[in-house]
Amino acid sequence: MLFACQTKCEGCKFIRALRSIFKSVENLRVLDLGTGSCETLKLMLKMGMNATGVESAAFSLEDNCPELLHSGMAIKSKLDGLPFGNSTFDIVFVSHVLEYVPKDSLDGVIAEISRVTKFHVLVTMQTPDGKKKRKGKLVKGLEVESYYSNVWWRERLAASGLDLMDIETHLFLEHARKKNIKLDSQEVAMVLGKVPPEDSRDFPLIHKMYCLACDYMPLVSYMYSPPVTVSQSGRKKKLTMGYTMVLGPSSCNVMRGLLETPPSTLKRAVAFQPAQYTIARDCPDLSRQRLVRPMLPMNTSLPLKSSQADLVLSLFHLELMTEKEIKIHLEELKRVASYRILFLIHTCGLDFEHQDCLANAIPGIMTSRPRKWWSALLEAQGFQTEDMGHALQKRQCRTEQGGATSRMGYCDSVLEELSAGSTYELKVQDIFPVTLKGSHAGGEDIGEMIDQHKGKENGVEEDDETFVYRSSRTTLTSILLSMR
Repeated sequence: MLFACQTKCEGCKFIRALRSIFKSVENLRVLDLGTGSCETLKLMLKMGMNATGVESAAFSLEDNCPELLHSGMAIKSKLDGLPFGNSTFDIVFVSHVLEYVPKDSLDGVIAEISRVTKFHVLVTMQTPDGKKKRKGKLVKGLEVESYYSNVWWRERLAASGLDLMDIETHLFLEHARKKNIKLDSQEVAMVLGKVPPEDSRDFPLIHKMYCLACDYMPLVSYMYSPPVTVSQSGRKKKLTMGYTMVLGPSSCNVMRGLLETPPSTLKRAVAFQPAQYTIARDCPDLSRQRLVRPMLPMNTSLPLKSSQADLVLSLFHLELMTEKEIKIHLEELKRVASYRILFLIHTCGLDFEHQDCLANAIPGIMTSRPRKWWSALLEAQGFQTEDMGHALQKRQCRTEQGGATSRMGYCDSVLEELSAGSTYELKVQDIFPVTLKGSHAGGEDIGEMIDQHKGKENGVEEDDETFVYRSSRTTLTSILLSMR
């Protein structure tokens, strides 16, 4: 290829930034597409990456890196017919290559890039300043075959299932800036993500949806971190969120809300979200901190110890599974939960087949059933309903009589109060607060719970990648403002 004669390592300056943002990936496997003189490949190997280079010009490999060619770390191959299986590499690095691919071969090369990556692609290239394409121009002495605008490239890559990840691109460029890496005036860098196949379970979830779970979070905070001691069945009950695990398609947004306004009794939080595409698009920063992680396959255990989570929040997640998968998943939740679980489930009350039922309009839902069905399933799986009357039932309050006197009456419940200010109605029939049958309540004394967590932080084995913070008491008003 024409670029094989370049002497300067165009992509080397990006490698340290690449390693920084993917440092959480163990044994990072990288493909250096169009490795040329192998300088970028050598740097990757020096930094401990599991890297392979591919180049269409055999003479470049023979002249510049015969030892890598003979060892199989550098491979001669056509770029539109790569000798690798599907989803072989964690990331494909394409630095100043696509500009030199003939236009009639371009779609084939991009399709191969999309095929062999698990998800990520990092592309750097030269583009013109304006939006008009320019052909036959010289870039540092080399004739460019495909010299088009940034917008043109984004559309061409998206046509092959590679979407621009805006936040990840920003994070990458920010890492580069901190390492004093400067892009040339016409140079661009893009972090791309592979769109799930249209027939996959993840594909319906990639469409941006309103975060209904976020509307419920002020209520959840009040349920498990109330500003007062709750009385129930003649005894006082103190509730705590402690170590909370969040599961659902809106985990990115929910975790951001918890970080911005942490409930007073929340000590630790970790979240799992289906569809890696949505995590890379919506919260790659939280993913790098291991605060939000991809949902694991159904037959894989969650990376938590038994009874580790004081509270599990399953937020509109169960209905994305088949009935068989739901039962398997519930067994895993029983393993990791110490006592309390809250399920939010689209039920549509008793009339779940009605055309106005929200559950029937949400992409990805596989199990749409009425509340009675879900209640019976949860009970059969070993869960029992927990009384949350302090949040879900009407409250006693004083009401004015004639403008002068007052008497005890009933005001809206916290649920009704929050629902009035929500975009969508918060429905009590979609809320399932449960506990594990036969388990000991974990909320008798907040002080003991906090001491236990302090002990864990000071020496007891714990998941050290999970976010830890101390929070001050927050009011219902502040929760409303930050999470709505």
